[in-house]
Amino acid sequence: MQVLMLLLWTGALLGHGSCQHNAGSLEEGSPAPTGVSVEEEDPFFKVPVNKLAAAVSNFGYDLYRVRSSGSPTANVLLSPLSVATALSALSLGAEQRTESSIYRALYYDLITNPDIHSTYKELLASVTAPQKNLKSASRIIFERKLRIKSSFVAPLEKSYGTRPRVLTGNSRLDLQEVNNWVQAQMKGKIARSTKEMPSEISILLLGVAYFKGEGSSTSLLTKGGWWVSGGKEGMSET
Repeated sequence: MQVLMLLLWTGALLGHGSCQHNAGSLEEGSPAPTGVSVEEEDPFFKVPVNKLAAAVSNFGYDLYRVRSSGSPTANVLLSPLSVATALSALSLGAEQRTESSIYRALYYDLITNPDIHSTYKELLASVTAPQKNLKSASRIIFERKLRIKSSFVAPLEKSYGTRPRVLTGNSRLDLQEVNNWVQAQMKGKIARSTKEMPSEISILLLGVAYFKGEGSSTSLLTKGGWWVSGGKEGMSET
């Protein structure tokens, strides 16, 4: 039995942040993402939620490459779904330029879907169904001096099941509120998410996920082949 807990903070975004960094690979003149032509021909991707899931997966690969590039041999623990969900939700209140950057980072610009956020709601319902053993939640937290559009709150709650949170300015109270929210969303599986609040932020995207996986095979009875350098095959018990 394996229990995997994922927690990723992404903060101080937009303008010249990670969205533009990831979106850079999609600028005009750059090659199309791997597998796009195949997706266009595969009937599976004609279903909007499947096409959206593929876009989120592509974003996840990009995120992994960025996170692992600095230390190629280090372990990387993150939840791409939580990050993608927070960014997708944030795009609901973004101005056109920022929305365009987010859409390119999430590969939404390759999707013909007039209601991407309703489809995302369907995707979340599917991947977090009880039998999937996955709990995932995202939240957008604003610095208290920022003004939130009134037209942003209702669509956010409708499609993503969350409401924005405004910091009080009291770091102790804000930290307690964040940890209480994480504990409530994860049904007590994660008692505390962080020991301190990030400083000097305007927008904080908070994503938390909990996954419990159980192997269905008996390790002593499972054998498989694997390839080693030089083209020689060996056998391994797993």
